[in-house]
Amino acid sequence: MKTEKKRSEQALIQVVQECWLNGVSTRKIEKIAKRLGIESLSASEVSEINNGLDEMVDEFRTRKLEAESRGLILNISTLTSF
Repeated sequence: MKTEKKRSEQALIQVVQECWLNGVSTRKIEKIAKRLGIESLSASEVSEINNGLDEMVDEFRTRKLEAESRGLILNISTLTSF
C-alpha cells in the first residue's frame, strides 16, 4: 500500500511539473487536480512542488557538453525507388 501511495504521489508531482513547464497557470493546475480526484491542491502547493524546477531546467540547458560524441549525419535530399 505504501509503494502504491508513493507511485500515485510521484505521478501527481509529474503531472503538476509537466503542466508548469507547459505554461499552465497554478489555478488551472488546481482544476486539473480536482478532475483527477485530488480535493485540495492549492496554488502555493503547486508552487512548492515546482520550487527549484526552473533552476534545474536552466542548469540543464546551460551545461557544458565536453564529452566527445559520435554522430551520424544523413542527407536524404534525393530519394530513389527501385
